Amino acid sequence: MNKEVALNWLYSLQRFGIKPGLERIKKVLTYLGNPHKRIQSIHITGTNGKGTTAVNIASILSESGYQVGLYTSPHLVNFNERIQINGSQISDDYLVNIINDLRDIQERTNATFFELTTAICLYYFAENNVDFAILEAGMGGQNDATNVVDSILSIITSIGLEHQEYLGNTLEKIAEDKSGIFKKDSRAIVAENNHSELFPVFQKVANERKADLFYLDNLCEISSIKYSEDFTTLFNLNTRNNKYALKTPFLGEHQVRNIATSIAAIELLNNILTIPTSSIVDGILKARNNFIFNGRMQIVSHSPLTMYDVAHNPDAFIQLVNTLQKYGLIGKINLCFAAMQDKDFPAIAKIIDGKFVDIIITQPKIERSASAIDIAQHFTQSNITKTTSVCQAVHKIKEQNLPILYAGSFYLIGEVIECQH
Repeated sequence: MNKEVALNWLYSLQRFGIKPGLERIKKVLTYLGNPHKRIQSIHITGTNGKGTTAVNIASILSESGYQVGLYTSPHLVNFNERIQINGSQISDDYLVNIINDLRDIQERTNATFFELTTAICLYYFAENNVDFAILEAGMGGQNDATNVVDSILSIITSIGLEHQEYLGNTLEKIAEDKSGIFKKDSRAIVAENNHSELFPVFQKVANERKADLFYLDNLCEISSIKYSEDFTTLFNLNTRNNKYALKTPFLGEHQVRNIATSIAAIELLNNILTIPTSSIVDGILKARNNFIFNGRMQIVSHSPLTMYDVAHNPDAFIQLVNTLQKYGLIGKINLCFAAMQDKDFPAIAKIIDGKFVDIIITQPKIERSASAIDIAQHFTQSNITKTTSVCQAVHKIKEQNLPILYAGSFYLIGEVIECQH
């Protein structure tokens, strides 16, 4: 079996859809010798910001000399991006061998695509004796496959309406589901600050599980945010333990908050860790070099300005527009946009309508993508171009040498990267 055949089989499991619950993954892990019980993990969920929080925690720990596994999803181009140790992706050979071993197990357990992918990650991290595994939940918390771990720290970054068919139709139900990652006698951080009405929900679950719950705004204070001309963000952070002057390649106030969450998480583990200040500062600065993590307000060219962002829900687009305003780019840059059918693209259209010189709406190859025609009808601005192919859009933009932001979906950014090569 080669990699293409192996991954095609794994992807074929997506036809079974999403099945919440931990029974199947627990069975898979039993067959694999329960690797999740051999690793210390930090578990992160949230509507937006969980990936950035995860990669910054991983980068700080890596800078401190630890062996660090990072599990994020989805990938942009290469499946191996999902599973890294200190920035090195899982090898093709290892991946093919373990997928081959899992075929019989899948038949016995009916495990889904994401459950098997999570099992691969946990087995790989345990076999490589990672000191810490930083795990980003796929969807929700309580019933997400990643929730098999007995994490030493749980983090909720933000709460917004998403995946309502699985998580519930209200913010309270979604908050309760995500709080399902809190573990007995461990610590938890909530970074959510826009919905204080959800705090009793978090507290109730924490009390039931005897978890020590901390709110980010009680752990630290962010100040002096500056947006540098070299497209970096500078800010000061005062915590209970230290004062930091920080520089990050991640753009925007929302990313500053995610990074503050990462540092607060590290400091909360001071009962088992001693991390020098220099490792925290360097870990934040070098996060994009230490691990493969692309597509978050990422500058890929300065001439013409070309940016990628995987924003795909209204809250993320509000943050995106705020960041563009800080850099004086509203009305000066073009947008190439796509969305999946299950995303709230009418709400996104209201947020971005009239903010860009031109908007090119396109459609990734995946079946779930919304048509450019359906998306376009939610805009009032007249300067809209519709294309049925991402590569067609990319080539048109290149020919015209336009300053451009590609945003709207992981699938869009993945195809744009492929079309550029």
